Amino acid sequence: MLLLDKNNQMLFRDMMFSIKSMQQTLTQESDCPLIKHEKTSQITYVESGSGICKRGKDEVKLSAGTIVFIAAGTPHSFKALDSKLLLIHYHWNNEAVVQDRIIIKPSYSFMEN
Repeated sequence: MLLLDKNNQMLFRDMMFSIKSMQQTLTQESDCPLIKHEKTSQITYVESGSGICKRGKDEVKLSAGTIVFIAAGTPHSFKALDSKLLLIHYHWNNEAVVQDRIIIKPSYSFMEN
């Protein structure tokens, strides 16, 4: 996990917005599928809220400003702990993301290992 100070967060966000991105808003009631991308790595920036990212065998605590790197082929899932968790996902090879999204478990429980 990489944490940046406020100035570097804004610089990172501005830089990443020049690349195509995908925004996702989760609530505590949102389904949390366990997915993976075989061909695309991903960086996820937490815009607001708090939650958990299951990444491989690790669980990463999420809060505003957290940046998570997920290597291609790594199973991952996100869960909101607040009423709203706003995530921005950035993918390399962005055109392939939709075709490269593989759902491993449609509804993933963070209690599972």
